[in-house]
Amino acid sequence: MAESEETLVIRHVVGRLVKNWQARMDTITAMQCDITKWFNREVWTAAPNDTGYGVTRT
Repeated sequence: MAESEETLVIRHVVGRLVKNWQARMDTITAMQCDITKWFNREVWTAAPNDTGYGVTRT
């Protein structure tokens, strides 16, 4: 049984949407920052120490 033209168009559109969605997700994943760079404990401790405040950890 052959598929209708409408069904073929829908399959084509859905297929493109899935590919676009995956491409978007891949881009977002690649853009994630290095959290260890932004939340480096030494850097965050040094900043208040440099301004005269002390930071102690218990």
